[in-house]
Amino acid sequence: MMDVREWALKWIEGSFRSYVKGRTHLNMVLGRVKRAVESYGVKENEVFGILELIKGPLVLPSMPVEEKARKVAELKSALEGMFKQRK
Repeated sequence: MMDVREWALKWIEGSFRSYVKGRTHLNMVLGRVKRAVESYGVKENEVFGILELIKGPLVLPSMPVEEKARKVAELKSALEGMFKQRK
């Protein structure tokens, strides 16, 4: 059975995929990440680890490489800003 923290990690991964595909707004994704970190014990390095996974060629392989790279870079920048504000 999946515990809450594992569920939160999957929630973040799904949110990242949805953002990169253009289906979810950036502010919503950042809110989900913030909630996962504050309420479910997800760590900053885990968030960026998931982002690296999304960046890889096996995730969303049918998406144009340049578009995917641009969306991932936008998301990474926003996450870095969010985590910087928290410190």
